[in-house]
Order: sequence, then structure tokens, then C-alpha cells
Amino acid sequence: RETRDEGETRRRGGEILREELVRAGDRDATQLAAVERQLEPQIRRALTPWSRFFMMYDPRPALGRLRCPVLAMNGTTDSQVPAIENLSAIESALRAGGNTATTIVALPNLNHLFQTSATGALSEYAKIAETFAPIALETMGRWIVERVVLTHKK
Repeated sequence: RETRDEGETRRRGGEILREELVRAGDRDATQLAAVERQLEPQIRRALTPWSRFFMMYDPRPALGRLRCPVLAMNGTTDSQVPAIENLSAIESALRAGGNTATTIVALPNLNHLFQTSATGALSEYAKIAETFAPIALETMGRWIVERVVLTHKK
């Protein structure tokens, strides 16, 4: 965010990505070697115009303009998007814009992909057989049903 210089972005971005990959992953020596292998592709992706836009984008103004009911969910073991910080920022932006039709849910033991997970480590994703946790689907389904009047024509 602080520089447009690609060399500086690579250097500082590499430091940040290394820290984040280590934080998000398993912390043993074999995983640290895997982190180093992941850095260059991650840095290349981070330097694309889309990634730069995404990193700079502030969703608060758009959230503040929403007038429809909103369900915001995060898993508590999400290592990519910290649940509490993310959910409270979403709720604050919605309420600052006057939207009180908000439901904020932190789903215990779910990772970034809404899979039941022990740690939320990226290395855990491929090892989990579950595609999407039933509790996440049930939460969404219940929320929708509570807000929609279904009519049945005979």
C-alpha cells in the first residue's frame, strides 16, 4: 500500500507474506520450507493490478449504503480473515449507514472455506473431506427462511 516501486513492494511484500504464511500454516520445519516455495507465486499474484486494487479497497462505504438484510459469517479458525475483527468491522459499517437488519455470526471451528477444522492452517484444507460444514448451511438456510415469506400456489 505504501509504495508503487515494484522492488520495494517485492521486498516488503515478501516479508509480510512469509510472516502470514508461517502464521497461517503449521509451524514445523517442513512447512517452513513449503512457505519459502510459495512466496514467489504469492508475490507475483500480489503485484497484479487486481491484487493491488483488492488490497487497497475499503468496503465500508459500500456496506454503509446497503439497505437490505445482511448475514455476515466467518469461521473462528479462519487464518486468512480474522473472524472477530472482520465481523465487527462489517457490523460497524452497516450500522453506521443505518442498517439494523444485520445478523453477524462467528461459526466455531470453521476455517476460511467453512470446513470444520482444528487449526485453520492452509495445509489442513486438502486433508478435510468436508466440502462445506452443515452448520454453515443450516445458519444460512435458517436466516433466509426467517426473512422470506414463501407462498405456495395450488
